[in-house]
Amino acid sequence: MKVAIGIPAFKAHSTIQMCLSSINIQTMRKDIRVVISNDDPGDSYEYLSKQFPDLEIMYLDCTKNGGPGVARNRVIDACNDQYITFIDADDVFYTPYAIENMYRAINQPNVVQSQSIFVQPIKMQDGSVKLYPHMEANHPWTFGRMYNVKFLHKYGINFGTLRQMEDGRMQHCIRLLIDGTQLKINYTKDIAYIWQEGSDHSITRSGADINDGIPVYNFGMCQLGAAIAFKQAIDFAQSKNPFNGNIPKFASEQMVNQYFTYFECKEKCPKFAEQNLWVSKWFYNNCFKPYCSNVSKDILENIFMQMLSAKGKDFKKFPELTFDQWFEKISTSEFNFEELREIHDKLPEEIKEVERKTGQLPDDILDIFKQ
Repeated sequence: MKVAIGIPAFKAHSTIQMCLSSINIQTMRKDIRVVISNDDPGDSYEYLSKQFPDLEIMYLDCTKNGGPGVARNRVIDACNDQYITFIDADDVFYTPYAIENMYRAINQPNVVQSQSIFVQPIKMQDGSVKLYPHMEANHPWTFGRMYNVKFLHKYGINFGTLRQMEDGRMQHCIRLLIDGTQLKINYTKDIAYIWQEGSDHSITRSGADINDGIPVYNFGMCQLGAAIAFKQAIDFAQSKNPFNGNIPKFASEQMVNQYFTYFECKEKCPKFAEQNLWVSKWFYNNCFKPYCSNVSKDILENIFMQMLSAKGKDFKKFPELTFDQWFEKISTSEFNFEELREIHDKLPEEIKEVERKTGQLPDDILDIFKQ
């Protein structure tokens, strides 16, 4: 087949038919293989073959629940198709041309990934729904992206085993690997994907909106997962090319991004402020300091000003620490691993309960930072 569509599925029976319906109307349907990666031991989706007889559907089972990244990795390992794209079981493709548009963009020399726009339904105060487009080139999510399978297999690129920011990990690996080479990503202006973020059926988001309207995921697990994803991507790039000159640039950009996350956390979700600073210190010691010895404060300040302008932030509204003060604090403060466990234990019980229910915080995830 030309295109495999991987679907990680965990208790997805109420939504997966809608997802498959959006695949069933694709113009390239005869060139598509659907691969459903069941992430719930003992469950089955094989009844779907009778409901969608015109789709070629392959089923992959698991022995234990591993999260969306592990479920997608099973698809990559089993895939011998030309290209692969992924869709969550509670999402849909935007138009019947979604797969065809991504396929046209990637089926060219040296192109290892095509990327389309995805939209997110946002419920407005008047009850109406607005489709908000995500058009940032370097966004971390896998939505609306198609990959060259041989490229993924050749370099061993996958989503890792993280339960959050697993797609960010994969994107960072690809970006670090291809920067400065003939390999490239084709970006299109086509809308390909509708992301039902925060839906009742979302595996990682459902029930997490308990922190004054700000999902716990955004400032708790997302920041922890993002930091690990950055480190794993840097380690991956280093293993493939020890002289990769893109690592310092990437680590510097992400170091600055830690400050913007700090600002957003202080502004919207102060319950995670102490944890936020700890993660920033961890990132400095494990990702920035080892690879950015030649990056001066002036260069870092220049990156900050460029990103500040791009983000459209009002500098006057930043919290009590300026960028220079914040960087001085995290680069000179004493650091130890045990602080994170202590900080997390002080979070409100309702936050930890949501983490337990959504599987966002396995018992050993904080220990990943020690590895």
